[in-house]
Amino acid sequence: MTILTKFRIISRVFFSCDGATLKGWLDKEIIEPFTPTDAMLNEIASMPKYVQTVFRNELMTDDGKLLGYPDSGCSICSVPRFIGYWIPDAWNASPFKSMTPPSSFEEMLDFMEIYLDTPHDGFCFFRGFGDNSKNEYLVDLFLEPLMKSWIVQRRYAGKPIMFSDEQFVDLAGRAQKLYQKMLKSDYQRNVSKKKRYLFAHYQLRGWSYNMKDTFTCANIIPLRVTSDQPPLLNLGMRLNCVRSGSSYASYSAELFEAAIPHVEQIRGMTVYDVWAFPDLFDLEAYNKDMDKRKVPKYQKYTREWVESIKNLDQYIVPCMENDDFIIFSQYSEFMRAKNQFFIKGKMTAEEFAAELDREWAAAIHGASDKDIWIEEFDDE
Repeated sequence: MTILTKFRIISRVFFSCDGATLKGWLDKEIIEPFTPTDAMLNEIASMPKYVQTVFRNELMTDDGKLLGYPDSGCSICSVPRFIGYWIPDAWNASPFKSMTPPSSFEEMLDFMEIYLDTPHDGFCFFRGFGDNSKNEYLVDLFLEPLMKSWIVQRRYAGKPIMFSDEQFVDLAGRAQKLYQKMLKSDYQRNVSKKKRYLFAHYQLRGWSYNMKDTFTCANIIPLRVTSDQPPLLNLGMRLNCVRSGSSYASYSAELFEAAIPHVEQIRGMTVYDVWAFPDLFDLEAYNKDMDKRKVPKYQKYTREWVESIKNLDQYIVPCMENDDFIIFSQYSEFMRAKNQFFIKGKMTAEEFAAELDREWAAAIHGASDKDIWIEEFDDE
């Protein structure tokens, strides 16, 4: 048997997928659960409680079998999006110190209106993670928090994805107006060296943009639309799985265990995943490497932030949901709708929501009525 033939057999039996796609595959008999080895159980037990909860609730059957196990390498977990952080030192020194910081997207919009109507010399609201273009500012502060909160919460609650809902329409309309107001009164492309930021991007790891203040995971603003929803933190994993009915299924646990320990050597560093192994993450080496690569200093890690990962379960409810809101087959239509609604203001919130529903329906049915859509919303 040639190596190519062996590879083809293995690829038909074992495969890698995103953890969120596993939901429902067991009932459809696509994947075969397997009994975890002691090494797997020991590695899971060494992870923070919120990761253990995801394994138990999302990736394990009632009889203790696993649906998949993380692929090899250091990157076990990813937290692709939450709304962001509020920064306690800056908050407590601001005119808003008597207020409770926002804990949902709706409360973020509520506070934004107060912020714009209150003198706040010496303070900035937020800055995007990269070059902070106007489009990035829109995506980081308004678009992704709204869309991902809406989709993840509905999927977590077992509800169908629908945008032509009174609540979504209201929030989208408010977000569009506040985006334009914030651009005029607060937006700055460069990092402010003198002012203090009240909020931080979800990709920051303990420092505010200008290194004036710090925060930890206790200051997370989770993925939720309103404060009465569960404070979801959506976890991503790349998992190895085995196809159902395969005669090779009995080998899966032994094969997948070969990924342990999940560690890599990168540019001379021994690297562990910070979300899965905060005690093993080498903060000093990582920060030195960032200095060598001239990464902006505000992207460096603080020890307090890394330590706070171990207590994440006290602040959030972990889940594993597909949070994609741009459908590949409808990408150009979505981008045009975003520009028409948020940037140009030529589309109402009701029309924006209806267009999103149309795109999702078109994707479900494997169709694209792009020509019809362009005819309805043609540029003037």
